[in-house]
Amino acid sequence: MKKVFKFNNWKYEIINNSPKYGYNCKIYKNDKLIYTFGAFIEKSMAFEHIRKYIIENEFDIELSGNF
Repeated sequence: MKKVFKFNNWKYEIINNSPKYGYNCKIYKNDKLIYTFGAFIEKSMAFEHIRKYIIENEFDIELSGNF
């Protein structure tokens, strides 16, 4: 199920492949798939990657390291 990010038209999905293969994520903007990435061990790690990607691409800034 797609979840809406808190601003603009960003949406994301975190998909559980299986306990062995972890999680994949899909990011949408204006209902168009723009980014997919996978192999996260934890769901929280996938969400942090999504959050960083959206912030960097929405505001055209580069975040480095963990925050």
